[in-house]
Amino acid sequence: MIDLSVEIKNYIKNNHISFREFAKICNLPNSTLQSICERGIFAANFSNVLKIMKVLKIDFSSLNEDNYNLSFVEREIIHKYRFLSFHQKKGIELHVDHEYSLYIDSLPKKIPVKIFLQSAAAGLGDFVDDDSFEELLFDFVPKGADFGVRISGDSMEPKINNGEIVFVKRQESLEVGEIGIYFVDGSAFCKKLIYIDGTPFLQSINNKYEDILLDITCSHLVGKVVGTTTEKF
Repeated sequence: MIDLSVEIKNYIKNNHISFREFAKICNLPNSTLQSICERGIFAANFSNVLKIMKVLKIDFSSLNEDNYNLSFVEREIIHKYRFLSFHQKKGIELHVDHEYSLYIDSLPKKIPVKIFLQSAAAGLGDFVDDDSFEELLFDFVPKGADFGVRISGDSMEPKINNGEIVFVKRQESLEVGEIGIYFVDGSAFCKKLIYIDGTPFLQSINNKYEDILLDITCSHLVGKVVGTTTEKF
């Protein structure tokens, strides 16, 4: 951040003028300029600061403190606020808090969903650990979704891509053609339920994968896939 008092001293030295002469160039009383140099620009009237900056040819943005890109109006408000009484400041703070709350309430709400850290396979099958999850925030979550699972593999492409998160609704049965998360022999699969000659199978959308016989003695349905981060089913 630029130290304005140093810039003033350098200008005076380089132009071989006195402090009083510099004040006259800025159209400021000598005492005002002295006060700005001693107390700093953030305790000064901004119209006076601008007069100095025009003479020094300093862009106002170079004076931003702590990388906050404050406008002239914002700094002027801060300057005026510092002259108010304790109770006046409290009144302004309450008003700002109220307006800020209204602004926050107007923003789209993020929806938290539990996402399992270990993926369900759309291919070879990975175990989903109930104790290993993270909670992520989403702009949209399909109605009824209870949790999410990240998919590994390409067997459900192009409908569900490798690495994509699917949202799952816990339920005990699926209709034919619906996609669900199944546990089969301890591994989790994302597949579509089909029947062939009355026998249930788990089918991949990618036809390079074979169907998996759904043996109810060693498998169970975790829930129905109701959508992904990019599509609602």
